[in-house]
Amino acid sequence: MSTLLDTSIIIPYLGSVAYDRFVWTRLVREQVYISAVSVLELLAGSLHEDQRRKADLFIDRLERHGRVVVPSGEEWRRAGLVLARYQNRFGHIEPSAHVNDILISLAAERLGGELITENGKHFQIWSRLLDVSRRPHLLVLERQAHLNSG
Repeated sequence: MSTLLDTSIIIPYLGSVAYDRFVWTRLVREQVYISAVSVLELLAGSLHEDQRRKADLFIDRLERHGRVVVPSGEEWRRAGLVLARYQNRFGHIEPSAHVNDILISLAAERLGGELITENGKHFQIWSRLLDVSRRPHLLVLERQAHLNSG
């Protein structure tokens, strides 16, 4: 099954803090995908040379195997519609604070696989606003329960 990793899983994995076996077994089976949105978030947060090197190696490996999902124009349009739908139901939110999560959700939807995250609360909200028939399976991991294990 295709697995799209949210940035909240990639950062602790690259920092050797959590999810070693969980991510590694899926990498070996060539099941791991990431969104181009996560590429942006990883590099923007890589403030030290060691962090940047680890992020580059991880991203390069996935790019070589065609495993970076780039949001399409249609997905950007749908993200805007999801944000509008949310605001119509629940009131104003700042779109820029949520668009990345929506685009990551849409990438998982396109793959038809699992979306793996620590940030279950936000992804559950956005998932409910997606098309029911195409909604990605959401797997929420907790770092404490998976520290250096799968």
